[in-house]
Amino acid sequence: MRKFDLVVVICLVFFTFSCSEKAKVPKLIEQKIKNYERVVFIPHQGCLGCSREALELLENYYNYPKTLFVITKIDELRAVKIELNSSFNLNKATNVILDEENEIVSEIEIDIYPTIYNIEENKLFFLKEAKNGIQQYLN
Repeated sequence: MRKFDLVVVICLVFFTFSCSEKAKVPKLIEQKIKNYERVVFIPHQGCLGCSREALELLENYYNYPKTLFVITKIDELRAVKIELNSSFNLNKATNVILDEENEIVSEIEIDIYPTIYNIEENKLFFLKEAKNGIQQYLN
């Protein structure tokens, strides 16, 4: 019976570490993440209220120096640019990336809510999905 307990413990430890919430770094942001502590993926999809709330989050924090923002799941690029340029100058925001080809959603699962990842040693670690806000993680 002792061998069985040991095998169960080893399996639990293995599954805990192998199933950690680490994500592959998308090629689009691979070089950029070295300069940041966290990355926020903002999908431009879902209900109108969710999309607007996500863009408001970006408007309030786009100049936060430790955070990289990536707008993905873009249906109509022109609409995104119009919405963003009315709030701030997208060309001058060095920490905002538009995923124009929606490359990131093929590499990371992004829902309809903004999602924040911490960056540690050039790897992404899931922190929070913004169903109830992520502002407290940005300060």
